[in-house]
Amino acid sequence: MRDKIAQQLALPESVYSEEDAYVDDMQSWVAPWGFEVDSITVPTRFVYGLEDLWAARRDSERMQRQIPNSSLELVPHFGHNLSQLMPHMLAWLVQDELLS
Repeated sequence: MRDKIAQQLALPESVYSEEDAYVDDMQSWVAPWGFEVDSITVPTRFVYGLEDLWAARRDSERMQRQIPNSSLELVPHFGHNLSQLMPHMLAWLVQDELLS
């Protein structure tokens, strides 16, 4: 099971720099995404650190309202970097796999 999950989560090294990611993020606010977010049908979870100084809570709340079958988890004492919660988030991603 662990090998299967590791294989599914294996991502190739990104060809984009952190700067490219930042520019892409900024462009997402002013250019169409190429799809409507309400067309997303897979279970979706937003995780927002309540101490985040970079992203507004209302943006996560708005996205959660627009996407069917989505949830929003508000995490106290965390800011924009939620890396310490990664095991918790990965557990949510594979919960169906673990239950079967």
